[in-house]
Amino acid sequence: MALDAEEGSEVTLEPGQGFVVYGPLRVSTLEGEVEVWGAPADEVSVDHPDVPVLVRAVERSRVLVAGTGSVEPLDGLIPESWEEVASSIEPGDTLVVLGGVDVGKSGLLTFLTNRLAAEGMRVALLDADVGQSDVGPPGTMGLLLADSPLIHPKLSEPSALFFVGDVTPRGHLLPMVVGSLRLARLARERGADVTLVNTTGMIRGGAARALKRFKLAALNPTKVLMIQREGEAEHIRRLIPGGARVVDMAPPPYVSEKYRSLRRVSRRSSYARYLEGGTLRSYDLDEVGLVGTFLGSGVPRPDLLEPFSRSLGCRLLYLEEAPDAIAMLCEGRPKAGTLKLIAELTGKEVRYTTPERLKGLYLGLLSGDGLCAAVGLLERLDLGSRVIEVRTKYYGVPELIEFGHVRLDERYEEVGRREPWEA
Repeated sequence: MALDAEEGSEVTLEPGQGFVVYGPLRVSTLEGEVEVWGAPADEVSVDHPDVPVLVRAVERSRVLVAGTGSVEPLDGLIPESWEEVASSIEPGDTLVVLGGVDVGKSGLLTFLTNRLAAEGMRVALLDADVGQSDVGPPGTMGLLLADSPLIHPKLSEPSALFFVGDVTPRGHLLPMVVGSLRLARLARERGADVTLVNTTGMIRGGAARALKRFKLAALNPTKVLMIQREGEAEHIRRLIPGGARVVDMAPPPYVSEKYRSLRRVSRRSSYARYLEGGTLRSYDLDEVGLVGTFLGSGVPRPDLLEPFSRSLGCRLLYLEEAPDAIAMLCEGRPKAGTLKLIAELTGKEVRYTTPERLKGLYLGLLSGDGLCAAVGLLERLDLGSRVIEVRTKYYGVPELIEFGHVRLDERYEEVGRREPWEA
């Protein structure tokens, strides 16, 4: 039924019936008892368009829904298997959810977090899905420690973040495994009774098999939940450690084509939540180190700017030499043949980039322990003056600034990626 954004519309739900809607919205219980993601709730307001709200009736109920589109009540919205898994989890468990794209992994983990927190457990929700993270901004793995039920993880402040800098795990298998292990250890150190781990939907190909194998080996889970359609993830089963109990599950009924299409707008909204309203901050590169880039790791060679500019056919703004690489900042694209010749003559990698390709680059601002304190966008890099300008909501001084792998425009849309040849 169509909903009036101001007054709202009433929806009658029989026991077990419910619906999934996205913000901005308001849901108010007029009669009966309902749950939001498994937690009792009388009224819920959500301002963000990428936050899903799953409402299910415990008894015959009437709810008022305002601010969203049509609502179609579904029967059996939460599968019995969800309840069975929740009742089987014990203190000390580490649970990993495996499955492809949009099979309901995030929803299941939100439900389990609420059920366990309501029982008095301290729950660690470790979200390692860098593309569609519910904990923290895109390109990060997030840890959320929950002592009480929540509306949705996206509306809670992360307890810790690990920066990967990309929205795909491809090419970043080592950071994905290391980050998962760091956050899992941190959860235990901070008193978590149970750790719940979400994973990416990348399940096909050699890289996916390697990632799942070594992440499972690092986390050593007690339980693994496999959510799949028609055996699409069956080849992953043999990678699960022998000591883990495996539970097979089907996707919930609310996962549909319409539901999956919302992924396209979800990341932009999440970027905006962590970047919008940021200010321009200037950092001294003699105090703040750069990682994830070749730039800033060598010795400046101003004496090579003019001869290299002539040979490469473009103006060089900066050049530095390290024991293993030559990194350059230039205007335009150098001659590929000359780059190859320099690499052969010096025995070093030769990398370059341009000011245009640096602007809007996604950055992680890291604290002394290597975890991510905040994210930002690169505005300007002046290696001659040893200054980097970053647009961020962070007001501290990071220990390190890590270069990411995507570029964003002023509307927080992804407009490009760092190429393999970039410094």
